Amino acid sequence: GSFDKRGFSKVQFMKLFDVGRLRVFDQELMSQENRELDKLYYIIDGNATVKCAEDGRTLGTITPHHFVGEMAFLVYYHDEKKDESTPCAKASANVFANRMVHAWEWDARGLAEALKNDRDLSNAFTSYCSHDLRKKLLSANAEGGVGQHKSEE
Repeated sequence: GSFDKRGFSKVQFMKLFDVGRLRVFDQELMSQENRELDKLYYIIDGNATVKCAEDGRTLGTITPHHFVGEMAFLVYYHDEKKDESTPCAKASANVFANRMVHAWEWDARGLAEALKNDRDLSNAFTSYCSHDLRKKLLSANAEGGVGQHKSEE
């Protein structure tokens, strides 16, 4: 799950990470289902648990080198009618950070603006998010739930 293996140059990687910041979560909610999610996270170290909103049961685990909030971000980013007042998309899951989760955090609006100004970066980033979603869907299909997402090198 490294960025260079997904089509990012070192310059693009630095541009992408320059518009974000490191965040540490310790047993905290990262996203809440059906609530606006104005952040996108990329887990660097630690795990997050995906839970069912209705009954609280565990649906799966998000491991390092995977996103939290990528569906909401992509919906927002590809909304051609959005402007400064457009709310971000709603989260599709409850995601709780387990102990000491290090994640890169982007403001969705700031990241969307940075990507809008660099088509190559936008294409590489969208491709990476799509790859991550594909792995999660395949895992969910194979395991009957979200499942564990292991890094593909």
